[in-house]
Amino acid sequence: MFKTCLSIALLALLTACANDPFKRSSQFEKPDDGAVVVRTAYVFDDVYGKHGSMVVRNMNENALGYYQIDFSNEASSNSLVFVGTLPAGHYRIDHFANAMESKILNEQFGEFDIKPRQMTDLGLLSFSLERGMDNELHRYIQHSHTGNNREIASSTVPEMVTQLHGQTLSWDPLHPPLGRDEDPHMLLAGVYSPAFASDGSFIYGTRFGNVSHVTTNGERVQAYLGEHVSLDNTLITAKGHWLAGGEFSTLMQSDDNGLSWHSQRGNLPFGQIFGLFQWHDRIIVTLRQNLDVMVFSAGEGSDHWQQLARYTLHYSLLGPKGVGPASGMFGDQLLVALPADDLAVLDLKTGATAMRKYPGDIFVAAFGGDGVARCKCVATIAMQTFESRDLGQTWQSPDGTHFLALPIMRDALHGLTFRGGPFFAKFSVFRTEDGGKTWLEGQAFDDPLAQMFYAPTGTTVYAVSNQGAFWKSIDDGKVWFPVGVH
Repeated sequence: MFKTCLSIALLALLTACANDPFKRSSQFEKPDDGAVVVRTAYVFDDVYGKHGSMVVRNMNENALGYYQIDFSNEASSNSLVFVGTLPAGHYRIDHFANAMESKILNEQFGEFDIKPRQMTDLGLLSFSLERGMDNELHRYIQHSHTGNNREIASSTVPEMVTQLHGQTLSWDPLHPPLGRDEDPHMLLAGVYSPAFASDGSFIYGTRFGNVSHVTTNGERVQAYLGEHVSLDNTLITAKGHWLAGGEFSTLMQSDDNGLSWHSQRGNLPFGQIFGLFQWHDRIIVTLRQNLDVMVFSAGEGSDHWQQLARYTLHYSLLGPKGVGPASGMFGDQLLVALPADDLAVLDLKTGATAMRKYPGDIFVAAFGGDGVARCKCVATIAMQTFESRDLGQTWQSPDGTHFLALPIMRDALHGLTFRGGPFFAKFSVFRTEDGGKTWLEGQAFDDPLAQMFYAPTGTTVYAVSNQGAFWKSIDDGKVWFPVGVH
């Protein structure tokens, strides 16, 4: 009986070991190894819902079964890139995993080949989230060609790509991925960095490569820029040029109100553009490349970029995960939040940088229209709201704001914020008329709010959800009504 039980236990252990994936890197281990690259993108914001690793299964008989490839996001915000080496063979993606759960794909989803020293490019897989009790990822949409995966791999692991030869492979034509129809709501997901024109219309970026122009009569005109990349920043210059920048050094310009677009990347390095500003007749770009953050400047309409500054991110071991840098401009001063807890203050006139400290590890940083730097920071055990009115030299923690989002301010006295999340039944708007000393609770929303933003003049302000639903107030946030953006 003991031997039987021991045999069963040993068999179970061997079975578990057989399904335990072998972790692979970007290094070739054997002469017949090839490489694979796939990019994933997400409709939702939750960083814990994104996948930390991809597990593939070798379908060949008598082959080692499962291999794991971890993600890279050195030049992305919404996307994750999985690039690594695998032994030659016939594979399918078994599942994606993160700290919270694993998403096992349909066994008929799709298969692909790995051949010695050749690249297999699986394009883009876009995930949306079913808002159920279990937060299950229920939809996957495959885009067979993205155009920039080769450059992504070359920039992420150049030593691997230089050893590749021959044609680039893709999905097995006999077993293509069973992607569903593209969700039209996916293309509207995300409202990033709204920029206003002189007529009161505005543009903003989205998660999947669209610049949306909301006209004065509420019409939403979409301009797809050719790649499913997150456009995290927009800018309308004093001369009326439209700029949109984001993942993978995407930087596009339109000179005809969005009818046509051309690249302004020029000599910018590969990375994620997380800030676009105008300073006199110069365009300022802040860009992250893995742990390096750079500031560039070019004349309006030029794609010849001059590097002004370079900084390094120093994440703490126990600090918030997945937090990227942020930037803002107060007059001649460019402020760059550098997680874990650094603040770089670059004087654009002199080129000198003053390094300051946040009061704790940054969870989110913002720079308001009132000239105040703010953050949600972990100074002790709990996360608190802090603000600085002297460019980061000193910090204060205002009372009664820890459960509120960071506010937006139209001037030194008037501003708005909101409260919501899993601990509250609805999202509620709060407003201040005394510079944040007191906050008055106002209208509640059934939909989860993502952000609010003021028009450049007057008391008009907008609220928006991540699904692209808009509300508008013309009295500083006292009364709100839905905007029929269509």
